[in-house]
Amino acid sequence: MSLHRERTTPADASYSVVTRETAPHDIGVRIAEDHALYIGTPTGDGVVIEGDLAAIAELVDLIHAHVHTTIADTRKADHR
Repeated sequence: MSLHRERTTPADASYSVVTRETAPHDIGVRIAEDHALYIGTPTGDGVVIEGDLAAIAELVDLIHAHVHTTIADTRKADHR
């Protein structure tokens, strides 16, 4: 596995949910699955996560929950 990392900030990040048909135009790559989530820089450097739309939504939900848990834990630690 490679550890190549692109960096951006939340304010500068781009994201798109695309279909197999729209991916070449919207994110500049062909995908094999029905849907994909692109997260990256506005210039096109990033990650494409392909799969079932429900599985992509589940991943986004897990990321959302993790970030909010981390925020809550950080706030608790700051008030000690």
